[in-house]
Order: sequence, then C-alpha cells, then structure tokens
Amino acid sequence: AILAHLLSEISKLIAPFAPFISEKIWMELGGSPTSPRLRRASVHLEDWPAKKKLIKRDHRLLIDMEEVRRIVSVALEHRLIARVKVRQPLSELITRNKRISTFHDELLNLIKDEINVKKIKYSAVLEDMNAEIVLDTNITPELREEGMLRDLIREIQAARKTAGLKPKDKVTAKLELPKEILEVARKHEKDLMKETNLKSIAFSESPETKISLK
Repeated sequence: AILAHLLSEISKLIAPFAPFISEKIWMELGGSPTSPRLRRASVHLEDWPAKKKLIKRDHRLLIDMEEVRRIVSVALEHRLIARVKVRQPLSELITRNKRISTFHDELLNLIKDEINVKKIKYSAVLEDMNAEIVLDTNITPELREEGMLRDLIREIQAARKTAGLKPKDKVTAKLELPKEILEVARKHEKDLMKETNLKSIAFSESPETKISLK
C-alpha cells in the first residue's frame, strides 16, 4: 500500500512533464489506490499533491503582501508631506503595527527598499498615538552624501541610456558638478565608477551638473 501510494503521488508530480509514462503508471495502479471509490480514469484529472496546503501558504503570502503595499503607501505619503524625495535615504521607520514583527526578512527588505530606509522598528508607543508610523526625517551628513551620490548615479545612468550605451560598455566620463556634489563624487569615486561602469572620471567644478561620456 505504501509503495502504491508513493507511485501514485510520483505519477501526479511528473504528469505535466512526462504525460505518457505517468499515465501508464497510474493505469497500472488502477487509478487512485488509496481511494478506490474516487478512482479516476486519468492521472491528468487528479489534483496536484498537497494542493490545499500550498494554496493556504500562498494565501497568507498574499495577505502579507497587501499589508506591505499598504505600509509602503502610508510611508511614502509621509515622505511627500515632509518633502523628502524617495532617493534620499532615511535612517529609520518606527511603527506600532504589530504585524510587521511577524514578517520574514524578504518582506522587511522589500519595505526598506521601497521606502528607502536603513531600519524598521516596532514600538507599541509612538509620540503621536494617532499615527501608525513615524519616519525619522533627520538627514545626517552621511545620509545626505548617500542621497547626492544616488542622484548622481541616476543622472550618469540616464546619460548612458541617452548615448545608446549597453550595460557592458565601459566609457570615460567628464563630470562638471557644483562644489558640494563634486566633493561627494571625488570622495566616492570608486563606488561611482563601479555603479556606472566607467573606466575613468575627469572632475571639474561648475554651477550646474554636466555629464559627458566617451
């Protein structure tokens, strides 16, 4: 009985990939060996093994994803009210939504990426108890540098696209930048070259950002 059960489950598993051999195994077993009254003429009419369990697990994931989207939407609205652009990294999001403490790392990382925050923390008590979340909008010098670097990377990538370059194409760049951005770019030159696939960079100061690639 155990062998018959195993063979019937295997025939259902391989049915989409090996329809003929799975059907032969199924017919040799006389249909469903564990449920004679529910025997079906073909393995291709059977349910996928453990179907109910998989649907239940997927259903929980769908519910969690709905909550992730809602939290992201609320946080982005806070950014808009605070007039902090999404490309500017922030240090922390604090929430009194207890469900967030049950999320696995993949979902938490998704929220971090969408909101652009370094940490997510649960707290039962917030200063404003009418609020569900609080964004730390204090921008440290380090966070400001990171934000400027991200903006510059985006502009270089846009210049690459305009020039019709492929991701693998290594080119040299001439960057004319305002003083503050120029200092950040020079400080993070290696990261800038790596992220934008540049061979070398020539820097100069300018009132406005200008990017030339060749």
